[in-house]
Amino acid sequence: MFAISIDSSHDLHLVGGRLATVTDAAAVAQRVKQHLKFWHGEWFLNRSAGVQWVEFVFVRPFDQGIAEAVLKEAVLGVPGVASIESFDVEFQPERRGWIIHEMQLRTTFDETVTLNG
Repeated sequence: MFAISIDSSHDLHLVGGRLATVTDAAAVAQRVKQHLKFWHGEWFLNRSAGVQWVEFVFVRPFDQGIAEAVLKEAVLGVPGVASIESFDVEFQPERRGWIIHEMQLRTTFDETVTLNG
């Protein structure tokens, strides 16, 4: 797996004036982060793509179980993710926010990647 690298502010990552790339497990981790920022209905070319944050997560009454299930389904749907090894996410429905304290994923490259922040 191959992807163009993005930096911590979600801009293209340049090294020596050239686009940097990520491969294998690092590419999977980056794609998971990008996918979780992609809201359902956001892309005009495919309104069914994206995570259903508004429909299931940031609703009243808030249901932790449903929110976790939606997030896990979204993560497992990213190409290259084989399984979720650990999952520690805090939802903040009143702010329409969430924080990944730590999420460990097993990739199809038989490597574990850790996401936090």
